[in-house]
Amino acid sequence: LVFGIVQFGLMLHNYLSLTDAVRVGARQAAVSRTVTNPEAITCKRIQDSAKRLSIPCSDITVTPYDPATSSAKWAQGGDVTVTAKYPYSINLLGFVVKSGHLTSQTTERVE
Repeated sequence: LVFGIVQFGLMLHNYLSLTDAVRVGARQAAVSRTVTNPEAITCKRIQDSAKRLSIPCSDITVTPYDPATSSAKWAQGGDVTVTAKYPYSINLLGFVVKSGHLTSQTTERVE
């Protein structure tokens, strides 16, 4: 029972770290529309914010959306959605009870 509580606590900590990192990344993306590669800057910001998690850029998605043209482009007043996933597994005495991906998503208005 104690091992289960510890594993759940670690998973919850990872989820909170992931959620905070995605929020930081979405804020970075919202102010980066004029740079050459806002996706790379956003990815770097998320990785810096969640150093303990080691999230690869392949698990981070940055999706801009311009409601005026209904297209995926960087436009002031549009939205940018940042999504990241991180694998988890709950091990009890060496047996994997549950595994999958923690996912977090945040949308910000592009400045």
